[in-house]
Amino acid sequence: MRDRLRARYGVSAAETDFQDEPQRAELTISLVSSDYQLAESLLGKLDDFVCSDPRVDVLVRDLDVFRYGNDTSVSGRSEKWLDVDSSE
Repeated sequence: MRDRLRARYGVSAAETDFQDEPQRAELTISLVSSDYQLAESLLGKLDDFVCSDPRVDVLVRDLDVFRYGNDTSVSGRSEKWLDVDSSE
């Protein structure tokens, strides 16, 4: 799954937990975009891709969005927003 996500969508993906358990995995996927709508669309495609695999049961999804700069206004989203100070 990790390698297919990397190849198909060009995202960074890593198995970040449960490496010793062949029936479980925690995947962390990272992407960068200058356009929030584009990133949101790609996140939806990634979610659909993972969930469409019959071997996969998604137990938990966690989404963190980091915005660079002071503009943090995006409507209609309930994710956790973490600002990165652009002065550093």
